[in-house]
Amino acid sequence: MKVYEAKEIRADRASWLIYGRSGVGKTVLTGTFPTPILVTNFTNEDGARSLRGHSGVKVAEIGTSDDLDEFVNWVFKQQEERVAKGLKPFATVAVDSLTSCIELLTGEYIAKHGRIRIPTDLHLYDTWGVQIRAMVDRLRTLDAEVVYTATATMHEDPVKGSAGPSQGGPDLFRSLARRLPPKLDNIVYLEAESSEEGGVRRRAWLVPHDGMTARVRGHAAAPFVESPSYGKILEQMGEALFD
Repeated sequence: MKVYEAKEIRADRASWLIYGRSGVGKTVLTGTFPTPILVTNFTNEDGARSLRGHSGVKVAEIGTSDDLDEFVNWVFKQQEERVAKGLKPFATVAVDSLTSCIELLTGEYIAKHGRIRIPTDLHLYDTWGVQIRAMVDRLRTLDAEVVYTATATMHEDPVKGSAGPSQGGPDLFRSLARRLPPKLDNIVYLEAESSEEGGVRRRAWLVPHDGMTARVRGHAAAPFVESPSYGKILEQMGEALFD
């Protein structure tokens, strides 16, 4: 058992979930986190293109479930090797995105077995959920900012259906969408819309907004951050509640 003072908890080492609709800039926001950055590129999405030309980013290509299994062990090994070589270890490790990860796993299964049969194959989602949560648990111990991205979706009320209140969150299968957020320190909902000037207006919500979940732990956060970056989000998170 380890016992320590709450003041020893570092504010610059957290786990993040950044989610929003496709194209709002989740990967680009990830690129503003501390460098060097290690980011996954799931070949079924190829999202790393958004970071093309970023000198502080290294890309780990994930094309199979075996690659995904290997990734976490490889990250820890890389951190040790970089330090041994006198290089700065990765300050940010990003899994971009969890939605693509699930699509990769389901697509691989369908390619081998033809389709997912309900309810016979429902256990697959439990298996994949355990695999993804285990990855999250291991990466939490990494001395780095750990970022996950996901597509946003709206969920219907299980009783009232579309007539119920609108609630949304990351586009994950139901058991994972329920169990994953409590494992993460900060959940940011990112949205984008056309501005009156003709550009794009982006907001990162740090509190629930328009039915979408969002929160930061241990801070009295501002509701949202305009034109967000890692630095701006930290600034708008404010002081620790017990500083």
